[in-house]
Amino acid sequence: WISKHRRCVRDYETLPEHAEAMVYIAMIMTMSRRLAR
Repeated sequence: WISKHRRCVRDYETLPEHAEAMVYIAMIMTMSRRLAR
């Protein structure tokens, strides 16, 4: 499910904190879609 988000597939981020933030955003978007059903 995390690979559906384009920025999480490749390592575009230079800082690990930015990569972690992108994973959090992807998880929030995934869970909000699941809860909206």
